[in-house]
Amino acid sequence: SHSSAVKEVKKEEPEKVYPSGVTEETIVEAKRTISKTIVSKDGMQTVYQKIVYDWGGVYYFKNDANISESVYKIELMKAKQ
Repeated sequence: SHSSAVKEVKKEEPEKVYPSGVTEETIVEAKRTISKTIVSKDGMQTVYQKIVYDWGGVYYFKNDANISESVYKIELMKAKQ
């Protein structure tokens, strides 16, 4: 199908490279809002995400790992210093 072909193209795209420092993005979807914070330092890129669902659930991620709210807040505070 056509949609799978589109997915293939996306897979080969290089990962988006963000400028050094802290970049913040908000992605609003139908049932959730994703607040993304990308921390680029010394060529390393760490992606933090806070995902808030319509039903009230809130999840925090560092790259693809689930983290606690306190870890999320502390690490972002340090990154922004």
